[in-house]
Amino acid sequence: MANDRQATVRAALARLDGRERELVSLKFFAGLANREIATVLGISETNTATRLHRTLTKLREACDETA
Repeated sequence: MANDRQATVRAALARLDGRERELVSLKFFAGLANREIATVLGISETNTATRLHRTLTKLREACDETA
């Protein structure tokens, strides 16, 4: 079951473009706050939040399609 979930998430992540994967990595693997991500990427905190929201929605939809 956990292996299936991991495979689904990996497949969904592979469907994201490089910038989207970078956002997910900075947020969830590096544990950065939106403000910190904004600084790293050179964009506003609001833009960071918007991009994260859209990326996570896309990721969820990809997981649903893959599952």
